[in-house]
Amino acid sequence: GFTPLTEALAHQFGRSRGAELLTRALNAVYQALIDQVDRHDGSVIGFAGDAITCWFDGEGSLRDAALRGLAAAHAMQRACVQFVAYEVAPGVVAELALKIAMVSGEVRRLLVGDPSI
Repeated sequence: GFTPLTEALAHQFGRSRGAELLTRALNAVYQALIDQVDRHDGSVIGFAGDAITCWFDGEGSLRDAALRGLAAAHAMQRACVQFVAYEVAPGVVAELALKIAMVSGEVRRLLVGDPSI
């Protein structure tokens, strides 16, 4: 998992170098995922730790948005095959897996607060 990998890198390489190596690894994985979201006309709307949240707009139809999201999810799974045994640093191999949760339906987006802040 994410926490054991973070701790292992910090222990083996020090906090600063470990964080740098983890960031480099996450950037490579995220780029592979973002490419698939872009390819299916989606948007990345957030990151939290090792999680990514994506949005597929349903302006054409809700069904179309759901199908694009599903296609992107499958493409993301295929893109992650290259990271199954990923050498994050010399001698440190991470076994990465991708879990996907998908929800489809109407949603309201709101801007809360003063947009000038």
